[in-house]
Amino acid sequence: MSQQTDPYRILGVSSTASDREIRNAYRKLVLNYHPDRNKGSAEAAQKFNNIQSAYEQIKESRQKPLRKGDAQQSEFIFFRTIKDLFKIRIILPKREVIQGLFEVKVFSREKRNDIHLKLPAGIELIKKGIPERIILNTPQGPATAWNTTFYLKGIHTGHFQIGPAWYVQSGTRYITERAFINVYREASYKKKQKGEKQLNRVVQGISIVVMLFIVFILAYNVVMDRVDPERKRRALARDGKVIPDFRLQTGATPYSSFYGENIIDPSSAHQIEFIADPVLDQVVFLTELHSGKVIRHNYVLSNDTFVMNQIPDGTFYIKVFYGRDWDVSNRLKRGKLKGGFNIYRKFISFTEKDQILRMERSTRGDSLAFNAYRITLYKVKGGEAPARNMEEEQFFN
Repeated sequence: MSQQTDPYRILGVSSTASDREIRNAYRKLVLNYHPDRNKGSAEAAQKFNNIQSAYEQIKESRQKPLRKGDAQQSEFIFFRTIKDLFKIRIILPKREVIQGLFEVKVFSREKRNDIHLKLPAGIELIKKGIPERIILNTPQGPATAWNTTFYLKGIHTGHFQIGPAWYVQSGTRYITERAFINVYREASYKKKQKGEKQLNRVVQGISIVVMLFIVFILAYNVVMDRVDPERKRRALARDGKVIPDFRLQTGATPYSSFYGENIIDPSSAHQIEFIADPVLDQVVFLTELHSGKVIRHNYVLSNDTFVMNQIPDGTFYIKVFYGRDWDVSNRLKRGKLKGGFNIYRKFISFTEKDQILRMERSTRGDSLAFNAYRITLYKVKGGEAPARNMEEEQFFN
């Protein structure tokens, strides 16, 4: 027999393969090359026909003439189409039952009174019910199917194989896969359930503890990073790693391209001393009260002090942009401003009546008098009225 016509080679099995191995190989190939799955493929259709022909040849070569009683003994199955694979199957309501009575249903696409069910020695058949009609919802619409109930009794305890179930039609045997079930004594079953519940409670308790621990670690790191922003940098430095510090120096003017250069009056001695937030960096903006024009903007590092001097005469208020992790690639005010903080960002303004800064020089005898202010950029006990929080778009007007 040539390689091209050898049915065993077509199915990819040896001539000594068991009926089960041949059946499994056929099922796999017929599913892969069925025309329903390969619409319009002539090659797949040809392979499908070759597979069908090869399988039928093997079946006929191994099949003995059917005599009365032989159908139940034969283990060889032939499926004409994919739909035949789902003509019959076992439905186990439970995988675990208590010793005694229980039910197993066998599903069939046709009404069959001749369905048989193979049972092990520890399971006894009490009664076989008549097929019950059921309605299936399919893509093609409602379809009729049938369930045959087998009333069984677990005589012994243990792990048992139920099935296969089968029936014979026109010389072809349609058969289910095997199912497995555990039969327990009632006391041992309740003990097993109690143990499973206790185990579930232990697992749930451990899961909750682990989750709380993770939340605590995350919260701790967030708080510590805020209290001590250099903590991570020092830890990495101890490991020989360095995080680049892109922060600006105190006094830098990050937004000159938008607001222009700082406006100074060399003849003025007006000044403001800023005491920076101990945790966050900030950019301070000196803004004219009536026009809203920013005449000064300076970067101030956390826990630093900055003196803004040579301030022109006028009436001003202060705006502050706070944050950590300065990034020159950030875009603010819809991309018009370049540079900003990545984390812990907030925008505030000091616009209360008693927070307005009036820079007015006056003459005192032969000398001039100028104004000087000290502003603490974080909350202090007994400080002035709280600052007003602002949105980013409102802040950069």
